[in-house]
Amino acid sequence: MAKEEKNNQEKEFKGKNLDEVISNAEHVLKLPRNKINYEVVTEKTKLFGIKTKEIVIRAWPKEESEENPVAQFLDKVLSRLPL
Repeated sequence: MAKEEKNNQEKEFKGKNLDEVISNAEHVLKLPRNKINYEVVTEKTKLFGIKTKEIVIRAWPKEESEENPVAQFLDKVLSRLPL
């Protein structure tokens, strides 16, 4: 993916903890966690009466070539097995 394409698909997400922020990114990007790349932009602690934490990440869809070939193979095999 070209850098310009990546920038077009990047979005920033905020939340109280990393799990919450990644879940929000999954919902907005409509992709499972293993198909999303992200980087932590900021991690702040606020002290306005109550000590709270805020995490900001930048997330974007993974390229198909970024996935491990073994993981791709296992995904295909497991998707065809009746469970």
